[in-house]
Amino acid sequence: MTTLVNANLTWNGDKAKQLVIESGWEGIQRATEFLFRHLQQALNKPNVLVSRRWIASAPPGQPPRLRTGWLRKHVQREYDKSAMSARVGLAAGA
Repeated sequence: MTTLVNANLTWNGDKAKQLVIESGWEGIQRATEFLFRHLQQALNKPNVLVSRRWIASAPPGQPPRLRTGWLRKHVQREYDKSAMSARVGLAAGA
């Protein structure tokens, strides 16, 4: 003789989906901030001014050296939660 188990199942799918979305969004924000700060640091290496001449320019493939800070100031980030995306880049005209 087989005995059936009387069990109830509570579905929390909507709550679980929201939890996954919020966790994913937090990861996107953290990754974007990491990239933004990494770019800020890479563009913060100073150049050397000797006898009114800039020396030690950045070699090819390296980030440009800091002179006025203009390029570093134009690095921007933007978030779009509805599309679950973020971008890091330079402002227009930079």
